[in-house]
Amino acid sequence: MGSKETLINTQRYETIHGPKYINLHNADISKLQVNVDVLLLSAFKDGYDYRIPRTVFNALYNNLDIKIDEIFYSCEYDFRNQLSSWISRELNNQKFKRIACVEIFDIYDKSLDYSEIIKNLFSLIILLDSLDVKIESIAFPLLGTGIQRIEPYEIIPIIIKNIEKLFLKLPSLKNIYIVEFDTPKCKDFSDNLNDYFQRSSIDIYKINRSDKQIGSSIDTLLEKLYIIKEKDFIHEQNETLTTLINKLEESGLEIFFFGILIRRITEIIVMDLLKISELRDTPLPGTNKIIRDLNNGIQHISGKEFRIAGKYKLPPWVKGYLEFCRIFGNEYTHEKDPQNISFDYYKTKIDSITIMNTVNILIGLIDFWINYNTLVKDEPTNA
Repeated sequence: MGSKETLINTQRYETIHGPKYINLHNADISKLQVNVDVLLLSAFKDGYDYRIPRTVFNALYNNLDIKIDEIFYSCEYDFRNQLSSWISRELNNQKFKRIACVEIFDIYDKSLDYSEIIKNLFSLIILLDSLDVKIESIAFPLLGTGIQRIEPYEIIPIIIKNIEKLFLKLPSLKNIYIVEFDTPKCKDFSDNLNDYFQRSSIDIYKINRSDKQIGSSIDTLLEKLYIIKEKDFIHEQNETLTTLINKLEESGLEIFFFGILIRRITEIIVMDLLKISELRDTPLPGTNKIIRDLNNGIQHISGKEFRIAGKYKLPPWVKGYLEFCRIFGNEYTHEKDPQNISFDYYKTKIDSITIMNTVNILIGLIDFWINYNTLVKDEPTNA
């Protein structure tokens, strides 16, 4: 976001349709650096004046020359009578394909039940999916907290519960971007998210990059990630890789974020070794085998029959490292591990040795991955 993404908080969901993410950014939503399918907005009834300073409508006009009133008048679907919402036609040459908007209040009457009205906006997204409009990503500011003056702590549970329903009902939806320009409001929202997800003091413990050992290990990890990005091993994952790098460069990385980053890098490595783009009920190329999830993917590449690039067996230590990173990541993405392996030590004690050892294990994995890509990237894989 902006010149550099400012990812403040994230939450991963494991669903029957694969992993999905809520991402909170502190940025100007009119300057998105990611492509999204739908931009969700809120307004007063018939309140589409884009000239009001410090509003999202004004930012869209100033930065993208989008006049929200013209978008509204030419909208493709107008369900304001039924759902208090409308959705635009496809937009050309924009980072978002469509704009959807909910009219939360009448400017002269704020007595309406805004929780039901917000729910209606998300119902519109489900309806759009039923019309064969594929939605993989959605972005929105903190709906209703601008000139409509809804308190963030009041809107958070409503938004999150509706997002969770979307994740279950829309197989294609993978990412939700909540983007807030106001830094104090964004910080409050992040704190409220931590409360909502019941994160412990250990979960939100900030890793101290000024610790010489930790700083050195993370610097080495960043060097490896930059090599991967430069060599373009995983072009389709470059956006994810950029986000990981930006977050690791921060001075106060929370431990739950650290776990999510480790889990995500582990997934990318396994997908690359298997030559697949998903880890949820994905068929292996040229076989009748199905990869159900990350755990199943690790078991497959470490099996007797699998050969990396058709030639090489996976070294046993690589399987061990992959398992470690998967389980560590599970602990901080609040997933239940199928093997019931617990990382209770990490949940009760965080020290520089723990963090440094974990980073070094990840560095070992990435070194293996770089060598694999350098030597045998273009050779076919046999299952």
